[in-house]
Amino acid sequence: MTTAAPSVEVSHWRFPGWGWIWLSLGIGAAAAVIEAMAVQRFVATKGRPEALAAFVFILASIFFAPVEEWLFRGVILRKLIRRTGPIAAALVSSALFAFAHGWKLPWWALRFAGGLVLGGVYLRSGSLWPSIAMHLAHNAALAAAITLLIR
Repeated sequence: MTTAAPSVEVSHWRFPGWGWIWLSLGIGAAAAVIEAMAVQRFVATKGRPEALAAFVFILASIFFAPVEEWLFRGVILRKLIRRTGPIAAALVSSALFAFAHGWKLPWWALRFAGGLVLGGVYLRSGSLWPSIAMHLAHNAALAAAITLLIR
């Protein structure tokens, strides 16, 4: 893993190495388990959680995660860095990411924190692949955890 933040001019589609990918998959999966426990605690569910899990996995994991990472990290964060610097850019892009997922607390705060982590991984690795991997792992593990925990 690299230790210095890359220039925003570096191609964000370069492969950063397997260390970044494995770390991102682990963090994404761990965050999903924590989120699923919060959902179980605070959200009354009815119906079939398996159907919800399949929906989350198919749409959120396979389609939305890569598109969201490209948009919020690859486009928005990258453009904001040029104007505001990395810290302000990460804060603004994370807030936009959270608002795109809803307005209600505490879920907004969780998405904001997730956006900061994803943005930090993007900035440190210089590649979208680790943040895509983390987002995919989070959504897939969340789908699995919803199926297993919410009954």
